[in-house]
Amino acid sequence: MMSLKARRRELRANGFWVNFLGIIPLVWGCLLLFLVIWGLNVALGDPTTYLTMVREHGLFVGKYTIQNFIDVSQKFMIEVGGSNGIMRMVTYPEMLLNSLVYSLGCTLPRLVVTTLFSYVTARYEFKGRKFLYAFIMVQMMIPTYGQDAAKYKMLAEMNMVDNWLYYISQGAGHGGLFLIMYAYFQGLPNAYAEAAKIDGAGPFAVFKNIMLPCAVPIITAQGIMNFIFYWNDYATVMVYQKTNPTLSSMLYVLQTYMFYIGLQTPTYFAGIFLSIIPVVVLYAIFSGKLNKNVSAGGIKG
Repeated sequence: MMSLKARRRELRANGFWVNFLGIIPLVWGCLLLFLVIWGLNVALGDPTTYLTMVREHGLFVGKYTIQNFIDVSQKFMIEVGGSNGIMRMVTYPEMLLNSLVYSLGCTLPRLVVTTLFSYVTARYEFKGRKFLYAFIMVQMMIPTYGQDAAKYKMLAEMNMVDNWLYYISQGAGHGGLFLIMYAYFQGLPNAYAEAAKIDGAGPFAVFKNIMLPCAVPIITAQGIMNFIFYWNDYATVMVYQKTNPTLSSMLYVLQTYMFYIGLQTPTYFAGIFLSIIPVVVLYAIFSGKLNKNVSAGGIKG
């Protein structure tokens, strides 16, 4: 049996490492919070005072105004080529709408198809089941630059580029979301399905009334994560939806050409903060519900 003295040494040693590892996320969180505060300081800063701060290598602007946020809707615009070949100006409100359509249009098909596919693959035995799982794993190992050229060629031939048909291609049912949903459905106890079958429920009724409600927390969480991912995705939009730019793709382009179009840095930062408001509101709405849903579950008698 370990002596009392040795036990105390072990507790002190473990306590040191626990405290040390706990400091790392605290420091990282404080750093991120500082960057947010500094960015908001620039977004609210007076453009002239901001230039003075840059010349003097200062940290905070000192003089603030909300005019930068008002100017966003007037100065954030991009000229793109329409489907008829005629150039047109896309304004900030249209880009905001494009971001919502793109994020929801990609998230919903992906959630629906992946949920159904992962449930069938995880809960039913059929020929080719292991092959499908192995095929998805191999497909995930292929680098992006090794498949995007063929993917673009295929979607272009199917007329699924630069229109709403592109969103259908997102319902492929593979990738990291499939692995998470597959593991979740496999981990659900068989007692759920067996209890429903005893009462005469068929396969669809078991899924609709038993399994799907149990998976609501994980589906909601993955839906929010995917929505945020697509909201911040700018590279894909610039390739497959270039005539319908979103806020993320606009911010990327304006960062490159802001000097030539006379866009000031405080106004650019104001546009960044306005672009993250929807995802912050989304998290604020669903964070409490997610915590309640995760703690719920089990067979209730």
